[in-house]
Amino acid sequence: MFGEANTIIENLLKENYLFDKAYLNFPDPWPKKRHTHRRIFTHNFLSLVHSILKDNALFHAVTDDKSYALETINPVLESTTLFENTLDEQYKPYLEGYKVTLYEEKMRAKGLSIHFFVYKKV
Repeated sequence: MFGEANTIIENLLKENYLFDKAYLNFPDPWPKKRHTHRRIFTHNFLSLVHSILKDNALFHAVTDDKSYALETINPVLESTTLFENTLDEQYKPYLEGYKVTLYEEKMRAKGLSIHFFVYKKV
């Protein structure tokens, strides 16, 4: 499917499908303050993801943008009651068994760190 994730979940997936896992790989961080409203990682998005996951299903979020990880993704995940962290820390720089994408390889080659978040639906 090609399209905006919130719209696809709301109009096509929600109430029709349940998944074992969901992945959000390297979303655009929209770093400029005036673009903050365009960021996908919000409480509303997390609620939509929650609606298409089976009980105890996993949600993975990955970013190469440290400020996005610490100022957007982590606060939203830490403040939700819909999911709980499965890691022993906020995020990990590597996640064993997680398929390395071409984008991840490029970002690591540039010296950027990767931030893996893994949460379970409660």
